[in-house]
Amino acid sequence: PGGATAGGPPAVPAGPCADLPVTPRPLRNEDHMGDVCVQKSRQGKAYKFVFKRKIYLRANDGPSDDDMFNRLVYVQGADEIFTGNIPVTDEQQVSLLTAQSMAIDLGEELADSAQGLIDQDLIDYLPMSWRLTFDIDAWGTKVLA
Repeated sequence: PGGATAGGPPAVPAGPCADLPVTPRPLRNEDHMGDVCVQKSRQGKAYKFVFKRKIYLRANDGPSDDDMFNRLVYVQGADEIFTGNIPVTDEQQVSLLTAQSMAIDLGEELADSAQGLIDQDLIDYLPMSWRLTFDIDAWGTKVLA
């Protein structure tokens, strides 16, 4: 399941991942992008590269006492939400996650007014797919709430 089938496209996994698009397998450590480009061009095959990043998780899901690990997990998760790889479809969730991200990054310096949040680059904390949903003043009010 989830792997390539002989002579055919990759098998589509069943279960909760069934609706996710199938993407190419990662390159092996000994493969190089340039070599793959040459090989596929010579074979006349269509190809594409998909950037995938490893997310490092501990063996167990319990809380960690390692501040660096916690920061790494936070940064990876925030980036996945920001770029849309983990879609957030609820406006209240977007506002809450944006407020939490700003609080984590700014700490005691977090503004206590909508205009203050805007001045602290609120727009940079909003997921890209949500930025144009409301004007920046409305976002300031929503995130502050």
